[in-house]
Amino acid sequence: MARIVITGPPDAAVALTGAAVAARLRARYVDGGELRPRARRRPRRRDDVASRSDIEVWFDALRAALLGAPSVVVTSGVLTRPARDVLRRHVDDLVFVELVTGHSPADPLMQDEAGFRVADDADLPSVVERIVELLAGR
Repeated sequence: MARIVITGPPDAAVALTGAAVAARLRARYVDGGELRPRARRRPRRRDDVASRSDIEVWFDALRAALLGAPSVVVTSGVLTRPARDVLRRHVDDLVFVELVTGHSPADPLMQDEAGFRVADDADLPSVVERIVELLAGR
C-alpha cells in the first residue's frame, strides 16, 4: 500500500515520471493538474489571483484521489510546505517525492517530512528506478 505525491517544477516531466512510477508499482495514477477546477487550467496572467475556493476544491480533489485507492501515485506541480502539511493531515502514510532540476523550488522537501528529493538528471527509466528503490527502502 502506497500513497505517493510526486511534485516538481514544469521542466521535470512530473506527469510522465508519475505515470511510469505508478505503472512500475501497479498503482493507480492520477494527474493532479487534471483535478484543478476548469478556470485554473487556463494560463495565468500576472495579475491573476486564485480564489480560496478554487484552491480548496483542488485540495479536496487531491485528498479524494489519494484516499480513493490503496496504492496511488498523484502528480502535482511544486507544493509549498503548508500545502504538503494540509495533505498530510488528511492522508495517512503519505510520501512525497520531489523531482529536482536546475530550477528547484524555493520551498523544498525538508528532512522532517516523509519522502525524498530525487534529481531529475537522467533518462526516465533511471529516474523511475531510483524512486522505486527509495520507496522500497523507506
